[in-house]
Formats: sequence, C-alpha cells, structure tokens
Amino acid sequence: MRLELHNGLKDANKVLTKLRVALRGVKLNPRKEWFIVESYVNCREQGYAIIGRTGDYTYGTVRNFYCAFSQNRNSDSVVVYLATYFGSSKAHPKQFHAYDPWAGNIPSQEVYEHAQYFPPMTGYYEMAAKFIRDEIVHFLSDDFEASACFFGDGDIDNQLARKNK
Repeated sequence: MRLELHNGLKDANKVLTKLRVALRGVKLNPRKEWFIVESYVNCREQGYAIIGRTGDYTYGTVRNFYCAFSQNRNSDSVVVYLATYFGSSKAHPKQFHAYDPWAGNIPSQEVYEHAQYFPPMTGYYEMAAKFIRDEIVHFLSDDFEASACFFGDGDIDNQLARKNK
C-alpha cells in the first residue's frame, strides 16, 4: 500500500524545502528571536504556518510574525498569508488569527484580503520561498515597520510612537 500526500501539502513541502535553502545564512539571536513551523489546515488549504517573535518585553519592542502558505483552495497557485505587528498576541488577537479564538492559525479576513499568490509556472515555489524569506529578513531588521493593514486597534499607534522616539 502506498500513501499519498494531499496535493496542497505536496506544494507546501516544496515551498518549505526551498525556504530552508533560502534561509541559510540568516542569523537569529536565540535570546530574543525564535521561529517555529507548524501545520496549517483550512479545509482544502493544507500547508505550513511559520510563527516568529523578536524583541524585548521589558522595553516594549516585541514584534510578531505569522505566515501560512499552501496551495490555494481555488487554484493551483501557492498562496502566502502574512501578518506582522508590534505587541503581544494577547493584545492584538485579530492580527492574523480568525476572530474565533479556537480557530488556531487560520488567517483573519483582513489577512486573506492581502494574500500573495504565486501562479504555477517555472520557479514559483522558489518565488514563494523568496517572498517569505525576504519578509522574515525584513521582520528581523532594525528598520521593520508593520503593515498598517494588519494593525487592528489603536494601541499600535502608541507602540509605534514609543519605538520611533
């Protein structure tokens, strides 16, 4: 008997493999930065979610990174959902996750509306992996600015003001 992977998971595995290669040489400070990979399942979309955090709670500089990728439910494209923001996930629960607290790593409607699509063509797994890598590198950089469409409530303005002092 032979067990086959779901087609969407096959695509996600290919992107993850390319991403691992693309991330070689990207350095993390293990005392303040971490990333994990977990499964992402939303009906027909099956793939991976990458969750990361950097910063220091003491100085109010915590930043969060959420990214999920899979084969798009309506096409053969690879889709990447991404949200980055300042503050703890408890302070801003609507940034990536759906509004239901039991939804796990399912993206919210605002994240769905800003998804990046990589249609099937030569090198599209590499393009998706490069996009995710570039977002991770930018997230870790000193000039990181969270995208306004993912800010949510007004607390973020205070955090940005503190960061820019």
